Amino acid sequence: MFAGTIDVIIPARNEAETIGPVVDASRGCRYVRDVIVVDDGSTDSTADVAATYGARVVRREPDEGGSKAHAMEAGVDATDADAFLFVDADCLDLTAAHLDEICERLVISDATAKTHVARVLQKLGVRDRVQAVVFAYESGLVTPGAGRLPT
Repeated sequence: MFAGTIDVIIPARNEAETIGPVVDASRGCRYVRDVIVVDDGSTDSTADVAATYGARVVRREPDEGGSKAHAMEAGVDATDADAFLFVDADCLDLTAAHLDEICERLVISDATAKTHVARVLQKLGVRDRVQAVVFAYESGLVTPGAGRLPT
């Protein structure tokens, strides 16, 4: 099960008219910790609108040049999340439910994880995780000390 954090990164240039609802939908996603808008040298009020809607704004100046990829990179540099979701600033009719659906592919519930573990144990013919470890050693899947980091 993925237990990490997910941040949304929205690269934007001159998207004052569309950024607000996109930030709103992103903040409504139940899996998202933070919404980062990278204002990529906008000459309109993109950054102000994004901040009003609750986004954390990272600014790139127009003279920095580059491309959308550079704005995406600035967003990645601004987060310590384990995963991130890039969202276009001009997605019309975007809802939190759309983003929830995307994130659900990464995040599963504890009950689903337990079901998958139970099925693996059943297929191996063992009753618990301890027996699964013994099975792995006896079948040669794991060798003692393998993968251990030097001290």
